[in-house]
Amino acid sequence: MRERAEATTDFKATSKNQDTIALLKVMKQIVFFCDTVKFSPYELRNVHRRFNTIEQGQMATPNEYLESFKNCVNVILYSGGEIGLDPRIIKLAEKDIGVEYEKGTDKQKSKISFLSGC
Repeated sequence: MRERAEATTDFKATSKNQDTIALLKVMKQIVFFCDTVKFSPYELRNVHRRFNTIEQGQMATPNEYLESFKNCVNVILYSGGEIGLDPRIIKLAEKDIGVEYEKGTDKQKSKISFLSGC
């Protein structure tokens, strides 16, 4: 983790200023792979799938469930996505198909909707 943090562009300034909040943001980037991996439609769909299928287990306390829920939300938001109708996923699906949703035929619109999970 330390090596990956030191390799980021923000680490030198963060270290020099002893900015703990910025260091936490760098660590969050590493955990969510936002600085090294570009979120593809597949990865964003998986993040949304985890969010949509999260359940409170029988042994989990309400606070544990809330923490898991918040983590799922943070991963989506931190990766540039949104909860619900995610315009970024729609844009990525439009790019895959090669047509904008508004300008597409009914068949193309339904394919974009299917790819974006809407």
